Amino acid sequence: MKRFTLHFRPALLDSLKTYHRQDLMADVGAGLTVACVALPLAMAFGIASGVKPEQGLITAIIGGALVSLLGGSKVQIGGPAGAFVAMLYGIAMTYGMSNLLLATMMAGVVLFLMGALRLGQIIRFVPISIVIGFTNGIAVVIMLSQLKDFLGLRIEKMPANFFSQLDVLLHYRDGLNLPAVGLGLATLVTLFLWPKPPKVMTSRQTALEQPAQGVVDLDVPTTIVDADVRPLATTDAADARDTAVTAAVTTDATTSAAASATAPAAASATTPTSLHREGAPRPGTREAAAHHQPQAPAGRNSTDPAPVQASALKRLLWRIPAPLVVLLFGTVLTWWLQLPLETIGSRFGGIPQSLPSPVLPSFDWQSAQNLVGPTLAIAFLGAIESLLCARVADGMAHDRHDPNQELMAQGIANFTTPLFGGIAVTGTIARTVTNIRSGAHSPIAGVVHALTLLVFMLLLAPLAVNIPMSVLAGILLFVGFNMGDWRAFARLRRFTLNYRTVLVTTFLLTVVFDLTVAVQFGLLLASFFFIYRVARVTRVDRIEAPADVATLPGGRSVGVWQAYGSIFFGSISKLEAITATPQPLPDIVVLDLHRVITMDTTGLDALQTLHNHILEHGHRLIVCGANRQPTSLMNRAGFLEELGEGNCFESLEQVYEALVNQPDARPQ
Repeated sequence: MKRFTLHFRPALLDSLKTYHRQDLMADVGAGLTVACVALPLAMAFGIASGVKPEQGLITAIIGGALVSLLGGSKVQIGGPAGAFVAMLYGIAMTYGMSNLLLATMMAGVVLFLMGALRLGQIIRFVPISIVIGFTNGIAVVIMLSQLKDFLGLRIEKMPANFFSQLDVLLHYRDGLNLPAVGLGLATLVTLFLWPKPPKVMTSRQTALEQPAQGVVDLDVPTTIVDADVRPLATTDAADARDTAVTAAVTTDATTSAAASATAPAAASATTPTSLHREGAPRPGTREAAAHHQPQAPAGRNSTDPAPVQASALKRLLWRIPAPLVVLLFGTVLTWWLQLPLETIGSRFGGIPQSLPSPVLPSFDWQSAQNLVGPTLAIAFLGAIESLLCARVADGMAHDRHDPNQELMAQGIANFTTPLFGGIAVTGTIARTVTNIRSGAHSPIAGVVHALTLLVFMLLLAPLAVNIPMSVLAGILLFVGFNMGDWRAFARLRRFTLNYRTVLVTTFLLTVVFDLTVAVQFGLLLASFFFIYRVARVTRVDRIEAPADVATLPGGRSVGVWQAYGSIFFGSISKLEAITATPQPLPDIVVLDLHRVITMDTTGLDALQTLHNHILEHGHRLIVCGANRQPTSLMNRAGFLEELGEGNCFESLEQVYEALVNQPDARPQ
């Protein structure tokens, strides 16, 4: 028996082996840039999750630092994520704040055990239809939950379920606050119209310039294979994204296109070969900017000053995070004009200028028993988000993460952060993409991002009292809109009914009930459809035997059946059909299994029943061509011994040869 050993090696250790001053400068620049993006998102996600804004900041500070220090990816940024908003809000409303923190800590233990037991590849067992369904459902819930602050409605406490939220919003519709709506609309318009870096990449070598909208493995031809989807032709990276393999799971991915800064001056440092291929333009350099320089239209002189100034302005705006711009603009405008808006100060009393001391949440066994479902839901979603984010980062940075180490780091972060009042931590694609595009070389960039947020909290927290809630709501509406893969609904007609049913059902259950119910039911549906499809493709057909074999010299008849697919509990009726015909069985029944890939114990039981039925009628069963797994199962169960050596052959040709040469032979 193999001895269990815990393999714990953070990616930071490998990065430090070849770390130089240039790497440090690039990481500092990237960390500062990511912190500008993370600041408004962390507070907004905290408020939307039903907690105070400082708890979102604490999550980004402590959780982000731990994920970077201990994680298995060199460039992933951890913190609060939009995907958790609906779930955490529901848990807080149902079980209370203390139990939310307790469930998060318990989820941290589950995540660490998953990594320690090397279950990092478990994400591959979740069908893409479920991922798209619950991601789009979460996006709808996020947007609906923000309408209260976006419209300036004075609702003391929003319910957690969909229909109750609609009822409350309609009931308070007369309390519409026009300044709040105006500021929220201005926020949305600014975020949508803010200049975005180019989306299309023409070479794998320009990966570090890839914006968030293209978070797929660049321009490598991709073939999408899914059990519930009709085979799709090989496509390029843009078409691969249209199949929603990666974009469906991004929590705030497209935000980085409008919010990310490409790179400060420090990012022009040389990129290590582990993160950048030779010949690629380095982020922040003139070559990188020139690579995306728009070509002058035909008939216009490329040296004309007007287009040069326009593109220079665009490049400047690309470097400024749009969420930070609207946050500062909305805050200054609210303070200067003394607008009658609800702010962080009026609702929460401001943000403290210190980190709280670690405190264990109150615990009792009764509460822990009730939190099994929420705990597993947090762990499940955290694993999906962090591992898919790390895979996206690998494609952009040309690196390879350790999924098991990443899960252990996520577990430690989720166990530690609630001690300081923080919420669930996971990998965040928007901030990770910004980190890569800003020239990050190692996990040090993530640590710098966390320290920058800490400095803001310690020194500038009093300025946050004037941040209007409608601006934060506008940012989250933008995040929710870009979080969903809405084109997936338009593409449903391309796919099978099974795929459509799973996706739409998961989406509706996420919106109407919660993520836990949606994923459980989605997995149940996907499993049922998979069993149904495998059972349908499994066949047991009678084939024609050669004339000299079909009737042996002694007059004995031979019938040959060939099985295809998988003989398991869902397909045993195909095997039972051999004896269900009104015609009498031949004297010798040959069953060719060389096209059977798997067999379970129910399938073996059906095979034994068939053998007993044949023996009762004085006939003979011969089995041939079994592959490794069916052979192993039949051998361990003693079925091969029961058949006898003379009734087991490696191929159908050997059966024919034995029957022709020894027609009267009997099994030993």
